[in-house]
Amino acid sequence: MATTEVSTSAILSGIAFHRMVGERGILSAEQVAATLQPDPYGVEVVDLLEVENTHQVGGGSVVPIDDLRAIRKVGLEANVPLYLDGARIFNASAASGTPVAEYAGEVDALMFCLSKGLGAPIGSVLCGSAAFVEDARRTKILIGGAWRQAGIMAAAGLIALEEGPKRLPEDHANARRLADGLAEGAPGSLDPTQVETNMVFADVAAIGLEPFDVLERLRAAGLLANVVAGKVRFLTHRDVDAGDVERAIPVWRRVIDEARHERRGR
Repeated sequence: MATTEVSTSAILSGIAFHRMVGERGILSAEQVAATLQPDPYGVEVVDLLEVENTHQVGGGSVVPIDDLRAIRKVGLEANVPLYLDGARIFNASAASGTPVAEYAGEVDALMFCLSKGLGAPIGSVLCGSAAFVEDARRTKILIGGAWRQAGIMAAAGLIALEEGPKRLPEDHANARRLADGLAEGAPGSLDPTQVETNMVFADVAAIGLEPFDVLERLRAAGLLANVVAGKVRFLTHRDVDAGDVERAIPVWRRVIDEARHERRGR
């Protein structure tokens, strides 16, 4: 959020982020407590904690509920509210066995996407106190986010909420199979055991290849991915089945082999 959407948070809201770096995006309560130590000069002010679950750049990693509770406790002691970017919180729930409501009970507000894992074509839901949601709706109008004819999308969102969570384990299983295949085709580019949900990141730079070059080769071969944080990212979702994964793996191997061959020939 601090570096995406053309730094919108700073431009529209005047927010400055203090970023904390955790192992695969997972923060510890000790890290948070150190960050919240009062500034002796009263210059630096922290008035909101934010965590992401699952953590995208961390590879779709899941924040355990006990870790979130510990962070919540630190925030309460410092009188700082906690916001959860839960775009894929249902994936976190499916992977950990922790109900979404249990995660929600540890934060002051959260957002989750109806699209992405749940499969709606568009939409997100913001949850919090009545006063918070009322203020958020006003802010949405101020920045041009009002939408009157949204009923058809709301209907799709309801279906996503009812049906989407049931099939997320299938996405996770497909991602793990994909990760195994990618690792076999490009040893050293990823560790399949770290794939917890529906995201697979391959660090092709670690094996001497250029991420955007690999990306373009994959696209030319009919396999779509993107580059996030310098790694080639794959996602599994309702439109990707086990057969698609099996077809993708040999394409990946061929592209990696060709890229390596060309690099050796230079």
